[in-house]
Parts: sequence; C-alpha cells; structure tokens
Amino acid sequence: MPVVLAIIAGLFLLFGMLIVSTKLFHYRVPEFIKAYFEKYLIAGDTLPSEKADALYILGGSARSTSRHIKKAASLFHSGKTERILLYDTKAKWHYESELERNITKNELSIKMLVVRGVPKSCIDTLPVKEGFFGTLSEARALDAYLRKKTLKTVILVSSPCHSRRVAYSFEHYLKKSGITMYVASSEDTFSFSELILETLKVFVYKMILLVD
Repeated sequence: MPVVLAIIAGLFLLFGMLIVSTKLFHYRVPEFIKAYFEKYLIAGDTLPSEKADALYILGGSARSTSRHIKKAASLFHSGKTERILLYDTKAKWHYESELERNITKNELSIKMLVVRGVPKSCIDTLPVKEGFFGTLSEARALDAYLRKKTLKTVILVSSPCHSRRVAYSFEHYLKKSGITMYVASSEDTFSFSELILETLKVFVYKMILLVD
C-alpha cells in the first residue's frame, strides 16, 4: 500500500473519530435509522459444514473479547473447530490476588476459554505486528500463520458490526493464499456513534486500503 494512501486513510479516520465524538451523535436516534446502518455493516454468519482447521478471535475491548470468547467456545463445543487462536497481547488487565500481579489479557482470555470447557492444549496465540490499521495487521498475521501451518480453513469471530470490514480485510489476504474464510458474530452491541464510525472505516478500507 502506498504510504500516501495510508496517510490519507489515517487522516480521514481521525477526522471521522473527531466528528462522531461531538454531541450530535450522542442523542437518541430512531431505531429504523440505527437498523439501516446495522444491516449494512453486518455481513451475516457463514459457517463451514465440516470442521474448520482453526478459529481466530479478533482483538478488541474487554467487553468485546469476553463476548467473542463465549461465541468461540460455543463453536468449539459444536464441533466446528479443534484449534482456537487468540490475538497475542501482553496488555495488562485487573489485579489477580492469586498471581500477586496484574493478569495479562492473554492469560485472562485463555482462562475464560478454559472455564468454558476449551482444553488449554487447543488454544494458541497469534503474534500481530502493531499498526494503525489493526484489522489489516491481524489479517496479514493470520495469513502468514495459516500458510506456515498449511491450514486451509478458518472461522473468524468478531463483533457483528465489524463483520463486513473483517470480511473485506481478511478475504483480501486469505483468498490469495487459497484459504477459505468463514465469519461468525458474537453478541457484541454498538451505540449509534460507533455505527457511524464503523461505516466510515468500511469506506476507507474498501475504497483506499484494500485497493490493489
């Protein structure tokens, strides 16, 4: 991706974040307007008829991650995969008295999966090079991981209103590698301002960042 385009995309998103942070987007809006944006942003679940080689839980906030983990564990127990990948991060969360230190997001995510019945041996972490466009960074990292492990099918678990951008981003890389991708949404929810910002992100990703 040309540097100039990346800069333009970054500035556009920063401007969008500034706009949606104003009071204009924090008033209650009619449900039909919110539903219109949700319909556009939600790509809809696509699941394999057979077991996928892996399932990847996209990075996100503490709230989003817990909901993604719930969905991932459900898919694991329904036989959709035997391998779950987590966004590898050493970010620290709350203090754990048993450890006498703050638990990392990785540790807590693994703990939450184990509590939901996923064996620790079935969980792995995916190192992701940090970047301003995080979803693209995750897509590149997952593509490299799957190619290295010669895996051909993967389920992506994300927030419903991120699913269209996730589908665009990951397909851009995985399709070229001959990897079949499926998308499953968690029960995450969004405010109207977040829907507006996500719509701007979809435009930037599709029209600028993902253009070959």
